[in-house]
Amino acid sequence: MKLEEKDWTIPLIYLLAGIIWIGLSDELLFFLSDKFELSSNSLNTISQWKGFFYVALTTFLLYFLIKRKTRSIELVKNDFRRLFDDNPNPMYIFDIKTQAILLANKAASSQYGYSIKEMNSLHLNDIRPASEITKLQLHLKELNEEFADSGEWLHQDKFRNYFYVNTYSHKSFYKGSECRIVNAININKKVLAELERENFEKALDKAALVSITSINGNIQEVNHEFCRVSGYNKNELIGQPIEVLESGHHSPRLWNDMW
Repeated sequence: MKLEEKDWTIPLIYLLAGIIWIGLSDELLFFLSDKFELSSNSLNTISQWKGFFYVALTTFLLYFLIKRKTRSIELVKNDFRRLFDDNPNPMYIFDIKTQAILLANKAASSQYGYSIKEMNSLHLNDIRPASEITKLQLHLKELNEEFADSGEWLHQDKFRNYFYVNTYSHKSFYKGSECRIVNAININKKVLAELERENFEKALDKAALVSITSINGNIQEVNHEFCRVSGYNKNELIGQPIEVLESGHHSPRLWNDMW
């Protein structure tokens, strides 16, 4: 693993401290020997204490530097963890091999109705209805992209309430395991609104005569009921002037129903 520039700080400080100590302490020892005419035994004793003092000093220095570095790493780690926990989007991390949820944030806990502790012990199958599990397993087998927009899925909360989500995921690693980080955006209101609109359009298509004409009176769109009552198919009517219906072959009921 390649060391970054900041990774050299501690060993470099330790190296400089060692060089300075060796140079200055030896000079001090020679000075004391000449000044006080120390015996060999005295010099050996001073040299030993010099070594003990160096070990104690560098031990304290290393402890201080490592503690400061560790604190810096912890602050960065806590900042990133806080960004995950406090993210307003529901997010969770799952193990690719076991499909176990390893970590979930507060928004995911709220969306699925579980406590964070409960969320962190769930399987992917636990947050979706049984009808979606086979679809999920097939999708995971084919999911090889680094980043993936997996589209709409039907999920369920702790109380078996169903809702639609759009999931986005990114491949990553967590505690040494290959995993995916998932962002599960609740789109239930949007999907239900679209279904309601489609059902309304189907009901309207069956119950009423609908035609759309241009400014100059040419027919641009008609529904099934309009074709049934008029006796024309859609291709025969599109592009024709509305007067095509005034052929005298239609009963007054057609015009009453239309207007």
